[in-house]
Order: sequence, then structure tokens, then C-alpha cells
Amino acid sequence: MNKGISAGIKYGSIVVLSAVLACFGTNVFCEKSGKTGVLDNEKVLMTAEPFQAILGEESRYLNAIKARQAEDEKMLQGELTALQEKIKKSGKPENAFQKEINAFRQKVVFYNQKYQAQRNLVAAASQSARQQLDPFVRAVLDEMGKAGYEIILPKQNVMYASPVADITADFVERLNAKEVKITFPDPMQFAVMNTNGGQAKAGEAVAKPAEQVKADVAVKTATPVKEDEEKINKK
Repeated sequence: MNKGISAGIKYGSIVVLSAVLACFGTNVFCEKSGKTGVLDNEKVLMTAEPFQAILGEESRYLNAIKARQAEDEKMLQGELTALQEKIKKSGKPENAFQKEINAFRQKVVFYNQKYQAQRNLVAAASQSARQQLDPFVRAVLDEMGKAGYEIILPKQNVMYASPVADITADFVERLNAKEVKITFPDPMQFAVMNTNGGQAKAGEAVAKPAEQVKADVAVKTATPVKEDEEKINKK
């Protein structure tokens, strides 16, 4: 079991592992032919505790965003119904209320953009957590290299491998046994756009968050994965 995990994944996980496992330029595994192992990346993501921890934290934030979005959609539906009734009772043509109709449409666009921006922030925070996990993954690969594996390849890129070549279970066991300490960052520190109008990189703190997200993000402080009992702050 992992001890001291403060946070682990979903998006891009297979890409991350495949990059780590690629033998190009990796002297530990590729200098000479010999004992070869294959690693099932998808199974690692589904069974390794650190990866599951990140996925769980990511889901927690996304579920909170989804719940708030549902509330706002209900509110918008109420406003739409009220506007439709107002137009109907007035007996006037719809274009007489074009200003109100346009204002409502803009409000819908605003809420859609806001919640998409928040999901983007969570994705950036998740990517940062995955990047923190990379050294632990590499450490396990180094251990397995020292144990006799000269080449380790992602199973998804191998056309055929004997079952005895599958080292996934060993890899997961070694990774789970490590003292993995990473933090799932506060998504608020990741802005969809930086102050210069460019795309912010994962891990890059931004002084001025995007207007549509700065007023409503689930959590204001970094939350350790082990403290799942802490609820996301309500807006």
C-alpha cells in the first residue's frame, strides 16, 4: 500500500508511460539485446494506486463542477420559460423582445464558457500531478532494469508477446510499495489564458485568471488525495 500519498491520473496517462518506456536514448534498456518485458499501460492506470489516486481527485473536482453547472442550467431554463411566457402574454412579435433574447443568449454562452474553462483548469492540475509522478515511474523502471530487464516496451505497441514477458503485475506492485508523495494542485492556479493571451502551461502559476473562471472554482487550496473526506468548497 502507498504511504504518504498526498495526491496521481487520467488524461494522457498512456502517453506519459509510453514516453517513459520508449527505448530511444534510454541506455538502461536499449544498449544491448537481452531480457525483454512488456508493460500493459492501461492495466497500470486501472490498478496502480498512485494513478487511481489522481483519477479520483480529478473526478472529485469534475463532479463538483458538474453539480454546480446543473444548478445553473436549471436556473437558465427557468429564465427561458419566464421570457417565453412574457412574449406570449404580450401579444407582440418576438422581435420586439430581441434585446432581452440576445441578453439571454449571451448569458448561456457565458455559463458554457465558464464551466468549460473550469474543466480545463482541472485537466491542467491533473497533468501537473501526473508530471510529479514521473520520477516514481522512472525509479521503478530503473529497478526492473537492474533486476535484469534490458528492454521494457509498452504492451500496446507490441504486436505479440508471450504471457511470461508481461511484467505489469511486478511493476504495479513495486510502484504501490513506494512512498509516493505528490500533490494535486489547486486548479485555480492554472488559468485557461495567461495575462498575455497565450495558453498557460501545466504548473505555471498565473497572476490573473481568466474572467469567466475567477469567480467560481471548486477549491481554493491544494487538497491532499488522502484527505478525501474534505468537501469541495461551495461557491
